[in-house]
This record gives sequence, structure tokens and C-alpha cells, in this order.
Amino acid sequence: MRRIEGRAVQNSTDHSCRFRVVRIIARVAWSVAIGVGASYVLLSAATTGDELWLLLGLLTPVPVLVAALHADPIGGDAEIRHLSWLSLLFGVGSIWAWLADGAVDDVEAYTVPLAIALAVTGGLITWRRMAPSPRSAGRTTLFASAAAVLVLPSVATSAESELRTLILVAGGSVVAIAAMFLPQAARGVPIRLLGVCTGGAAFIGAALVRGSAVALGEPSDLAAEFWPVLALVAGVIVATMWFRTASQPGRLAESMIAVSVAAVSIPTLLSVAGGDAATLRAAVLFPALALAHIVAVYGRWRPFAGAGVAWTTLGALVLGGCAALASRQVEPFDLVTASIGSALLGAGVVRMRRDPRLGSWPALGLGLAVLLLPALVADFVEPELWRLIALGAVSAIIVVIGAVRRLQAPLLLGGAVLLVHAVAQLWPWLTSVYEAVWWWLWLGVAGVALIALAATYERQLRLARNVVRSIAELR
Repeated sequence: MRRIEGRAVQNSTDHSCRFRVVRIIARVAWSVAIGVGASYVLLSAATTGDELWLLLGLLTPVPVLVAALHADPIGGDAEIRHLSWLSLLFGVGSIWAWLADGAVDDVEAYTVPLAIALAVTGGLITWRRMAPSPRSAGRTTLFASAAAVLVLPSVATSAESELRTLILVAGGSVVAIAAMFLPQAARGVPIRLLGVCTGGAAFIGAALVRGSAVALGEPSDLAAEFWPVLALVAGVIVATMWFRTASQPGRLAESMIAVSVAAVSIPTLLSVAGGDAATLRAAVLFPALALAHIVAVYGRWRPFAGAGVAWTTLGALVLGGCAALASRQVEPFDLVTASIGSALLGAGVVRMRRDPRLGSWPALGLGLAVLLLPALVADFVEPELWRLIALGAVSAIIVVIGAVRRLQAPLLLGGAVLLVHAVAQLWPWLTSVYEAVWWWLWLGVAGVALIALAATYERQLRLARNVVRSIAELR
């Protein structure tokens, strides 16, 4: 019995070895046959002319077949499975060659097949292979690449087409909002994040590119702000839904608001610099940005608050204001400077309320300077009655607030501006009074004043020291 069992084991071992040898020979034979056929096709490619797409199409299944002879080309672990990627390249190349032969120049004709191929490949990998971790970088990168190929080239060419912009803005909005009803992740792929980012890139990017093109002179029946405003509305909706559902990463909602604000600001600033209804656009944009900046710094209404939105609005205000002032298209310029100064003052007040140790100079000094000094310079360069009255009234109000709230920066800066402003406006009257009286009479008045000051020197010195001390004690 033992001999019989031993012979049976030996026979089965020999049989399995023979089967392996036969299988290896079959693999080698098939690989050689496929390689010879593929080589023949590649050597023929140089003389094919317009039939290159056909040869590439014939080559498409070859890498997958070779990989399948050795292991599962999708779900397996053998290194040869990576050879299957050549099938994707051959297939997409075949489609591109066919489109080029037909003189097709629409960018979507070339990007959509590649995006579909990448998405299908990612779907097959996700279906056949278990995710190694809750977040699989490989398949996520594959789906993200498919989304980028599908969206970004179309966004870059949306400046030329109103229809393409409509499709991107509408489709991107629908995709981003619909993605909010998907789970956050599935089989290692953050599908909600990918959907929102893809849709956001579509509607924000297309609106920015098309709006900027219209602002720079591209013919259109719509205003430059039309598409950016729609993108802003969509961005606010998506950001609010992202924040309310506690989706991760949480900062995406704030980033969406910030990017939407930038997208709606840039075309308007280009129109302002170009002189297209510059004053009207500046009167709407700059106060709106100032209010948005104060709300962002205040930080109560998420996702409309935070450092990202605050810096974006401030950057749009400062850079856009510099561009508007340099172009000299906004009249009066106070629309720009007053908005920037008000934004800085509002943000400074919020910071002072949060931090009782913060002084008024770092919090309010820059805002007061931007608000008052340009108008003060205009006193001497191009005086206008309404600006003279407004500067005097605003300076007086700032001085009163500084005195009541015991704030050093408003009291000193506002008082200095008010004094210079008063002297500048009263100088003609003072000159006429001086010229109407003999010069020696003024010399006598000055002498009497010096005598009175000398007689009360110690008292005046103490009074001056007390004033300096009181001002130094102000916040």
C-alpha cells in the first residue's frame, strides 16, 4: 500500500510539473506571436499615411493580452500588469489620430476620450482591487487626472465661446451640488471632494476666463460680470452645503468663497482699468469688498469668515485699488481710498475688541491714513467743495471719537489732518487780514504774546507735560 501511495504522489507531481512546463511554453509562444504581430504593425506605421489610427487601434488590445497571459491585468499583483497601461495610450492615440485626420480642432474631442479612458481604468481598478487604506492615493490620482483632463482644457479655451462657458458653468454647478449628496468616500476614493473640486473648477474657471476676456474686449452681449456673478452664487451655495454637512476638509468651504470672490473681482477690475463704466463699477465693487473684508475678519458667519476670505478681499481691495488709481479712470478717487480705509478701520476695530491690549496705532493707524491723507493732499492739488466739507466733517468726527474713546491714533492723526485742512482753507483769509494791518502791529502782538508766555513759563511747561502724559496714556 505504501508503495502504491508513493507512486501515486510521484505521478501527480510529475503531472503538475509537466502542466507547468506546458503552460510556460504556451505563454512564451503566445507572447512571441503577439510580439511578432505587434512589431510588424509598428514597422508598418511609417508607411501607413492616413491609416495610423487603424494600426494604433489594432495595437490597443496587445498589452492587455500579454499581461493577461501571466496574471490578472487589473486585480493581480504581478509586475507585468503595468504593461496594460500601454493599451490605454494606444487606444487614446488611435482616437486622436483619427480626429487629426478629420481636421477636428475642438479641444473636447481630444480631452473627453482620454478622460473617459482614465475614469474607466480607475473604475475597473476600484472594482477589482480592494483599497489598501481608507484613502487610496493611486486610484484617487487616477480619477483626479480624469477630471482635470476633462475640465481644465475646456476652461482654458472658454474665452472664445459663450456656449462653452454656459456648459461649463451650468454643468459644473450641477456636478458640485450633486456631489454633496454622495458619500464622502467609497473604496478609498473621496468622491464628494473630487466632485465638488471638479465642478468648482469648471464653473469658477470658465466664468473667470470668459469674464476677463469680455472685460478685455472680447465681443459679447453680456456684461463682463454676468458669468462671474453666477459663479459666485454657485460657489456660495456649494460652500454653504459643504460647511453645513461638516464635510472634510473643512477649509474647502472657505477656500470656495475666497476663490469665488476673486473670480468675480478680476473681470470688474479689468473693466475699471479699461475705462468701461469705471466709476459705476468701482462704486459697487470696492464698498462690497470692504464690507466682505469686515465680515470675514469679524468671523461669526462661517464659511464667509476666516483668514482666506479676509486676505482675498483685502488683496482685491489693495491691488485693485492701486490698478484703478494708476489707470486714472475712477473719478472721484475717494471711491477707492475711502473703501480701502473703511475696510482697514473696520477690521482694526474688530481686532481691538478681541484684544484689549492692542493699541490704536497698529489697529487703526493705516486705515486712518488711507482714509484721510489722500483727501488732504487733494486739498492742495485739486480742491472740490464737496471733498473739503466731507474731509472737515470726517476729521472732526474722528477727533471726537478719539477723545471720547480715549484712542491715541484717531485723536492725533485726525487732529493733525483737521488742523492742516483748516489752515489750508483759511490761508487766503489769514493772508488778507495780515496784509490789511501794518506789519509793525503784528510784531507788537507777537512781542506781547512772548512776554505773556515768559511770565507763565513754569505753568505752561507743566501744562504741556500733563498734555503729553495724557496723550501717552491713551490707548
